[in-house]
Amino acid sequence: MEPKEQSVRPRGKIIALTAHAPVIYLISFFLGVLAHYFYPVTFIPKEAAGIVGSIFLVAGPLLILWSQVSIRRFRREVAANRDAQIFNIGPYRLTRNPTYLGLTLLITGFGFLANSLFIVLSGIVGFITVNYTIVRSEESLLREKYGEHYERYKEKVRRWL
Repeated sequence: MEPKEQSVRPRGKIIALTAHAPVIYLISFFLGVLAHYFYPVTFIPKEAAGIVGSIFLVAGPLLILWSQVSIRRFRREVAANRDAQIFNIGPYRLTRNPTYLGLTLLITGFGFLANSLFIVLSGIVGFITVNYTIVRSEESLLREKYGEHYERYKEKVRRWL
């Protein structure tokens, strides 16, 4: 008997793929904290670091929360068999990747608040890594799942900002 081929639906592949992004950000943040511990390098006046860091620390989680609420709404629309092929709801009108952008703001916010060049750089490294590994693969899976609707959305909304 030949083993059955198990096909994983695009949604399952997307969920499996996106689960890796927070891990990438966590690892990059940890490495930034470790580098700061051994080589503390400040790069901005203390007052400015506190202001910028606080803004980013508030904006990041709010953006993540807004995107999660919006994606749940989108999924309810799809489940109700409505014409939910419109992706541009909530922060998805501004960026195709608001959760990843929020995670970047969160890490860099910690970096600014700690006035740590290495933690800020770790947020940027996490962003670049997610962009070139997760986001590009995720986009092809979304194209496979939603087809022309996703292509039209990509034409209207930028990947980041």
